[in-house]
Amino acid sequence: MARPKVAIDETQVEAMASIGCTVEEIALVLGCSERTLQSRFCTPMKRGRARINRSLRRKQVDLALGGNVTMLIWLGKQMLGQREKTDAIVREEVVTIEEIAAKIRAMREGPAPTTLLDPAPEPVDGRRAARAVLRSRDR
Repeated sequence: MARPKVAIDETQVEAMASIGCTVEEIALVLGCSERTLQSRFCTPMKRGRARINRSLRRKQVDLALGGNVTMLIWLGKQMLGQREKTDAIVREEVVTIEEIAAKIRAMREGPAPTTLLDPAPEPVDGRRAARAVLRSRDR
C-alpha cells in the first residue's frame, strides 16, 4: 500500500518561489521532500521563478533608465552583448639554448680589467645569469 499524498497548496508553492525561496526551503516549510516538489509542483515553481525574474528585470531597467550608469553598463553587456574592448599585445621571440649559453659565458667572464690594479669581476652564478638574460629579453 502506497503512502498517502501530502496535501500541498499549489498557490503557496508558487508564492514562495516568487520571493526567491529555494526548493529546499519550500520543502522544509511545507513538510515534504524536495523530490515531491520537483515532480508534482514543477509548473507552479516555474511560474513563481518567472514572476521574480520579471520583477527584478523591471527594476533593473528602471534603474538603468533612471541614469544608473553601472546598471546601464551591466544591462548592455547582458542583454545587448556589449563588451569592453581590450588590446593584447603578444610578442613571440625564439631564443636558442646556444644564444643563452653564450650570454651566460659572457656574463661569467665579465669585462676585462682596464689596469693591473683593477681586480676581475666575480664570476656570476649560472642560474642568476640565465634569469638575467631572460629578464633583459623581456625589456
